[in-house]
Amino acid sequence: MSLLAKDSKLPVMYRAYPGSINDISTFMETSEEMKVIGSDVSREYVSDSGYFSNFNMAYMLRSGDGFTIEVNWDRQTERALVENEEKLRANGVFVMHSGLSYRYERCSYTVTDTTTSPASKKVVMGYIYYSELEHSRKKNELLAIIEQWRKAFGKYDFTGVKQAQEWLNTSTDGWGKYLILKGNSSDELCVDINFSLLEQFVRKLGFHIVLCTDAKRSAADVLDTVHSRDPVEKLWHAVKSELDARTLRTKLDDTTLGQVFIVWGAAVLHRMLLNAIEEHSLDMSLNELLLALNKAKLTIVDGKTIAKTVTKKFKEAVVKLELENIFMEFSEALQPLVKLREDAKARLAKPKRGRPQKFKLKDGLS
Repeated sequence: MSLLAKDSKLPVMYRAYPGSINDISTFMETSEEMKVIGSDVSREYVSDSGYFSNFNMAYMLRSGDGFTIEVNWDRQTERALVENEEKLRANGVFVMHSGLSYRYERCSYTVTDTTTSPASKKVVMGYIYYSELEHSRKKNELLAIIEQWRKAFGKYDFTGVKQAQEWLNTSTDGWGKYLILKGNSSDELCVDINFSLLEQFVRKLGFHIVLCTDAKRSAADVLDTVHSRDPVEKLWHAVKSELDARTLRTKLDDTTLGQVFIVWGAAVLHRMLLNAIEEHSLDMSLNELLLALNKAKLTIVDGKTIAKTVTKKFKEAVVKLELENIFMEFSEALQPLVKLREDAKARLAKPKRGRPQKFKLKDGLS
C-alpha cells in the first residue's frame, strides 16, 4: 500500500504486507487506522469497483465516513441501467472527462446494514454516465480481437466438428464463445461472429455508475473525484510493468523488504522524471529521455576529460529540462540551443503590443 501527494503525485510512504492480503482485509485495517486521526475529522474513501460491496459501504456509513465509489453490475445497478438507458442514449446535458463527453442521470442505491436488528437501510445517491464514443471504441476493440480468432480458425486443418469445437472452447482464451461453428465436414468448416451474444455483452460498455455520499456534489465533481485515484493506479502500473516488480523472486523476508524499498525509491525517481517532462513540455517518453541521456559519454586521456559527440535528442532534452549546468562538459554543444531558449523567454517577457482586446474578460481571468 502506498500514499501519494495529490499535487505532485510523488509517493511519500509505503507499507509492505506479510504475504498476499486481499483488498477487503487491507481496507478494514486501513479504515481502523484512519480513526486515529480523530472523530472530528471528515474522511472520504475514493475507490474503483474492486471495493464495491454492500458490506463495505455499510461499514463506512456505520463509521460515519463518506465515500465515492464506482459500482459493479448487480440487481440494483442493472435496474438503474434499464430505467435510464433510453434517456442516456438521447441528447441532453453532459460532462467532459479525459476528452470524452458523458451523458448523465441521477440514480440511487440502497445499502442494507445487517449488523443491526432489525436491518437498517440507507439510500446513497449517485450518477449513471454514458459515453457513446467510449462504447464504440471498446466495441471495436472487442471486434478486432474476435476477428483475429476467426482468422486463426482458418489456419487449422480440423478432423471434424468435434475437434473444431474443442479448439473454440479451449484454445481461444474464452473468445470462442463469440464464434459460431458452421459446416459438417472438415472441408466445409468455418466460423462466423455471434453478433447476438456479442451485443448482449457490449450493451453495458460505456456505462458507469458512481455512488457518492455527498448528495450535493455535481455530476462533473463526482466523476473527477472517482478518477482522482488515477495517479495511484499509474504508480502501481509503473511499479509492476516499467520497473519490472510484478514478481520479486525473493525468499527471505529481509531480502523482500529490501527489494521493495529499492523499487519504491525507483518509483519516486520515475515520478520525478515524469513531472519534469510534463512541467517543461518535453516531447519525449520517459524511456526516450533515459536513452537520450545515456548517450552522454566522456573519455579521459592523460588526465584530460574529452566530451564525445552527442545526439540531437540529448541536446534537446538537456536544454529543455534546463540541465546544462549538470552537463558542463558538453557546454559547447549545448550553447546554441541554450541561447535560443533564453531568447524565446525574453520575447515572451516583453509586454504585448497592438490593439486593446475587444471583449473584456471577467476579473481574475486571463
